[in-house]
Amino acid sequence: MRGILGVLLLSFVSSLDAFSIVDPCAGLKEVLEVSSILKKKERNVDELLFRGELSLKVYQSEGLVFEWMWFRSVQVMGLDSNTVEDVLTMLDLAGCSFIPWGDSVWKSIRRLRPSSMEGEVHCQLYQLESECGRRFGWNACTLVPSLNSSSGISYLQIGRHEDEVEAGAIVADPIRVYPRDTMWKIPSDRLMFTVDSLAIIDNLDGKIYVMDVSGRGVYDACERNLYADTSVEADSPDDLLRYFELRSFDFRPADEELRGIIESELRNGSMAIDGVDLREWYCENGDLLNGISDEVGAERELCWTENLNSNMKKRIAAAEEAMKIDTPYLWKEIMEPAISSIQYVPLTPEEFSYKKYGETKRQRILMKEEKKVADGRVIESETEESTSENGVKPVQGPLLDYDIESSIAPFSPFNYILISLSLIYRL
Repeated sequence: MRGILGVLLLSFVSSLDAFSIVDPCAGLKEVLEVSSILKKKERNVDELLFRGELSLKVYQSEGLVFEWMWFRSVQVMGLDSNTVEDVLTMLDLAGCSFIPWGDSVWKSIRRLRPSSMEGEVHCQLYQLESECGRRFGWNACTLVPSLNSSSGISYLQIGRHEDEVEAGAIVADPIRVYPRDTMWKIPSDRLMFTVDSLAIIDNLDGKIYVMDVSGRGVYDACERNLYADTSVEADSPDDLLRYFELRSFDFRPADEELRGIIESELRNGSMAIDGVDLREWYCENGDLLNGISDEVGAERELCWTENLNSNMKKRIAAAEEAMKIDTPYLWKEIMEPAISSIQYVPLTPEEFSYKKYGETKRQRILMKEEKKVADGRVIESETEESTSENGVKPVQGPLLDYDIESSIAPFSPFNYILISLSLIYRL
């Protein structure tokens, strides 16, 4: 019996090694019969493809299967012990075709281990909220309103941020589910980087496919290229500032034209930004500081932050370096003064979670709205010296000077064995 167990364990480890060393980019194979893998629910994509309106390509890769299966095994914050796979299964059983887009896709291709996922469904979110509530509990499924949406709904959030997470635990952020054609449009009606136009087709049968809407997104993800169709205008400054977020992940501009457009548009074009815009984006961006901004005056802003791990500090440094090199005029005129005027307030994980996701979140939104008085003026804070809720004074200057230890624990080998078992079972 022990001999059999030993052989099985050895085979598990061998299969683990075989999967873990496969680079998703090295093993990519294009799927030529696209219609054979698309469900009926994706017919809208299929029809566009066969009318010749898309340069869509579909790929499969053994390495990508392993990376995506790892992500599916991660528990979702606020869903007790339920995983990403449990959420995908619920969506499938509800008759909704969920297509993940963006970060979770290209990060899996680059083996960067995503911690968040968002995507689209073709079904009604009201219907999906009911299914979600029955499966995970009503307090775990939230329809988030939007003033800009005609339906009044922006997305369905599955999971809860408010739950405390054990230090070092690997969890996925609550999953965001958008109605079809609200998150992305095909073809895009706003400036979009090709790596953001990648989607995953996961029928939960062990086969994973990458849908490349632009036709070059997979290539750009593997080669770390930043490319966008600059003939399409940006919808907001965030579309352009996304450039620096991706640069922090070691993407490089594919051509000089893109850098020039980013700088001219953000500096004095239709998407021009000021110091207030830049500070808020810089503080609250999820892949940079992931903090909470609070404007104290025209020239100063507080940024409440949780402890940063070494990877985040490297990305912040890379983003700032890209700002200096790629957009030197914008850096000198707006970015450098804005960033240097941010005052950082470090919080404990418990304080940060409560401030960002608890009752104080609604209070902060109301306070920001109150500052925008009728005649357009901004009311400055009455006090010059600010103190955080835990009595910590804000720190002026570069956040990277802080000696903050990484809070990421190494991934457990036991999870690798579980993933390998799952792969063997499904193949």
